[in-house]
Amino acid sequence: MNRIEINDALDQVRQLQSICLTKQKFYGYSGKARLFSGVFALLVALVLHLRFHGASELTHFKAWGILAVVSIVTNYLALLLWFLYDDDVQREPRRLRPAIEALPPFAIAGVLTMAFFLNQSWMYMVGTWMLCFGLMSLASRNFLERAIGWVGLYYVVAGTFLILAPTVPFTNPWPMGIIFFAGEVIGGLIMWKGKPRERR
Repeated sequence: MNRIEINDALDQVRQLQSICLTKQKFYGYSGKARLFSGVFALLVALVLHLRFHGASELTHFKAWGILAVVSIVTNYLALLLWFLYDDDVQREPRRLRPAIEALPPFAIAGVLTMAFFLNQSWMYMVGTWMLCFGLMSLASRNFLERAIGWVGLYYVVAGTFLILAPTVPFTNPWPMGIIFFAGEVIGGLIMWKGKPRERR
């Protein structure tokens, strides 16, 4: 085997490696949906600041609840459309495994939110949301673009700060709005840019 043939064989191996890595990636999450969630979070914070300044914790809780519902519906609708209509997926349930593995932190966030709500304990809520969302991103980093791990770490650091600095009132909408906006916009751009062009 001459040098040209060896180089051709190495090129083929590299192409196969690239194809295998692409197949292992999870493209069910939508970068655009994540971008939308981040922008919507900033909009909610702005509305709370301008129209509901001095409003009760319950009012702020309802506003963030609207954000959660809109974000969940938007992102999981995008996931469902990918599962049903992407030719490479072929509606194989195992392809949803990365999304399923990210659910435990999501469920824990729901349980803790309910506990805080029932006890009218607002001060740790935003920090808890950030920590759980960071864990979701970290749990997905092996299936998504590796840079998503840094987004997860960003959420964990932000959540830790808010948990350890409970003097930040729940009625201040800017910590939640700005942190979530930055994390989701960066995460959305990473996911959108990381997808093959035909999948965008």
